[in-house]
Amino acid sequence: MKSEAGDFLRSDWRHVGVIDPCNYGRQGLVMALRSPPGISQGQHSVQGYDGVEDALSHSWGGQSDRCLAQERTAESRDILVVRLPPNPLEGLALLLQLGALTEAALSGIMLTVLSRFSAGEVRRVLRRAGVENPLWVMDDRLPVMTLCSAVAGSENDSGEGAFPSTGFQPRLTNKEREVLVSSLLGISVQEQAYQRTLNISTVYGQRQSALYKLGVATLPGLLELFDAHRPALTGSGCGRAEGRYASAG
Repeated sequence: MKSEAGDFLRSDWRHVGVIDPCNYGRQGLVMALRSPPGISQGQHSVQGYDGVEDALSHSWGGQSDRCLAQERTAESRDILVVRLPPNPLEGLALLLQLGALTEAALSGIMLTVLSRFSAGEVRRVLRRAGVENPLWVMDDRLPVMTLCSAVAGSENDSGEGAFPSTGFQPRLTNKEREVLVSSLLGISVQEQAYQRTLNISTVYGQRQSALYKLGVATLPGLLELFDAHRPALTGSGCGRAEGRYASAG
């Protein structure tokens, strides 16, 4: 996929990635993030991607980017903005796919999730998926420029207000995460077993283990839990953003 690119506006951000499966929404966010209000222009890029794999392969997967990563300082960081689809199936699948950030040793990237779902559920799912990135969760129904202003200034809260760990938190293995994402995307256990040349009971067991770690027994139960506390939008200021800058969990 061809990425949309432009200039970002703070001297301490090197690269801003925007993941939004909706092409129209993605282009709107990219354009807005090129010039957040009240912030002077810098030399950093803003690029849009249709998924996690696309973002990792184009921005943080190449040798040139690994070399650039070695040159980063505490004042120069990357940010990944992810807008979840309003459909619980698609939203959950995208959240779980973000576990690839830790797998790719990219847990230092600032992660901002724009979501209509409960910030607490978003953080819980991300933690179970193994995501360790600094995290900011906002209601994506806020005005676009309000979202962009908060995203552009979110580094001011770096390291503050982190949610403490509540003890041992079982995390999904890579295989469990892959099986659960595929199931959420409509791929049956039988088809997954065939594609991976595994026994059906093995794939089913991986899915059940993933569901158990997420506190449910079935896929419908997972969707019901994730969608049960969808907050109503009240107010219009950045202060209404849920979930202060924090570690996922």
